[in-house]
Amino acid sequence: GRGRLRDILFAPAAFLLANVPGWLVGIPVLRTFQVYFQQAGSYQKRLSWNATSLYGFMSDASSAPLAKAGVVFALAAMALFAFYVIYSGKVFDAPLVLLLFLASALVTPYLLPYMHERYFFAAEAAVVLYCLCRPKVWWLCPLILLPSCGTYFRYLVDGQAFSLPVLTFFFTLGVAAVI
Repeated sequence: GRGRLRDILFAPAAFLLANVPGWLVGIPVLRTFQVYFQQAGSYQKRLSWNATSLYGFMSDASSAPLAKAGVVFALAAMALFAFYVIYSGKVFDAPLVLLLFLASALVTPYLLPYMHERYFFAAEAAVVLYCLCRPKVWWLCPLILLPSCGTYFRYLVDGQAFSLPVLTFFFTLGVAAVI
């Protein structure tokens, strides 16, 4: 089918629904929302926590003004993406839905500051599914998965096996190819 403006409301509705069990056991409503803001405030030492995000080029840089600008930019980019999807008039078949999922799972953590490599798990799964659905774009798998795997070597060997800016460069090529 075609996208509708009301479809945007599904994500906030799912978020609210996910909080219902906490409310039922007596956790105050406001507290269930505050936990995310409290967590966000605890990771402000580096713009990238071993993630192949836009900030991976800056290694261990820390800048509160740049981080705030990055959040605003990411929100604006995702809002534009959502409105494009809704008003594009495209028919949503399975490959297009997978591509949209892949694009949003890649771009959101790529543009946001303070991301860990784990925030790309959904994108890593989505690229495999998309490449299975569209075998002609098989090259997206290594372009996205190899840099991601490179970030995990930090935990397998004692230290960083690959330069984060180099991994980020190749990952950025994958993000650009998807969008």
